[in-house]
Amino acid sequence: MNPVRNAALILTFTFAASTAFAALSPEHQEWGKGPAQWIMTADEQRQWKQIASDDDAEKFIQLFWARRDPTPGTPLNEFKADFEARVKDADARYANHDSIGTVITPGSMSDRGRVLMVLGYPETINFYSRDVLKSEGRREIWLWEKESAKQKFDLPRVEVVFVEDPKMIFHRDTQRHDFLNATPVAMRKMLVSPDLKDVPDWARPEAVTAAVPQAAAVRKGEPGAHHLLLLKDPHAIVNSEAGDPFADVVTATLFAKKDDLAYAVEYCGEKDPVKVSVAVRGMSDGKRVSINGLPVNAHPDPIMTVPGCGLVRAAISLGDLPIAAGTYSFVVKLDDGTQTYNLSQDFKIE
Repeated sequence: MNPVRNAALILTFTFAASTAFAALSPEHQEWGKGPAQWIMTADEQRQWKQIASDDDAEKFIQLFWARRDPTPGTPLNEFKADFEARVKDADARYANHDSIGTVITPGSMSDRGRVLMVLGYPETINFYSRDVLKSEGRREIWLWEKESAKQKFDLPRVEVVFVEDPKMIFHRDTQRHDFLNATPVAMRKMLVSPDLKDVPDWARPEAVTAAVPQAAAVRKGEPGAHHLLLLKDPHAIVNSEAGDPFADVVTATLFAKKDDLAYAVEYCGEKDPVKVSVAVRGMSDGKRVSINGLPVNAHPDPIMTVPGCGLVRAAISLGDLPIAAGTYSFVVKLDDGTQTYNLSQDFKIE
């Protein structure tokens, strides 16, 4: 074959594919570049690259989720809902920031986010502090063991290690292969209906909208920021149509130095995103301390049962802070561009 002609064919094909993709709306282009790509099969990746219109993109996306629906024929796709919840959680916890606190990589697109999207939540996370003498950053080790590992991945044990670089960004340790070994099985088990070729009627948006009742409002939200809760587990507060997410959750007051400190705030207003910064203030070893975080953009997660209000939540690692046992105040500052709100809660580190 003429190598020059062959090169021309490759260039023509590449140009045609990129031109077709460029015809998609920004919304559909972003979907393909987002966290859903982590769970696409090789065939789906090839198909997505050939999508040439928004109509075809929408059909692809509907079929993509329908194939993974654990309860085919019902209006609720539990897999999709769980995946979207993990995306929000990862974006809140695992985003990569630059030196001035600007998000440079959404949490769901980071290494930790990718593992969370593909393998789900680990049974155990072990945290290791920086080793100054060895010039090593922090480490996180995610573990699935015994029945959990066997059920999800057909493996006796899965260990995924993340290492922090000098810019405080966590990377998966690629010299360890557990993630790659577990991924094919995890992906296969997601596909409940792998032979679906067309979007079934029960998976079309109009069918889902007609079948799923809107959540009933449980109270009226007051404008502004309210209800600061401190939590050890960010999943302790659940945003669903079942009720008020703040109703039965009690703020945590006692933490260990190795714990994560998660927080949740209710914001009622029209602004999205809002600027959020946190601070820790108190006494440590007889000295007054004030540790202030840089402001970041936060997207309130609409609260289903409180119209006009959203949930803002994230977490920090107490082990990373230069503080000892004592009593402190955790301060959240939320700025929506028109007004600034300051909320605080006291807590202890034992």
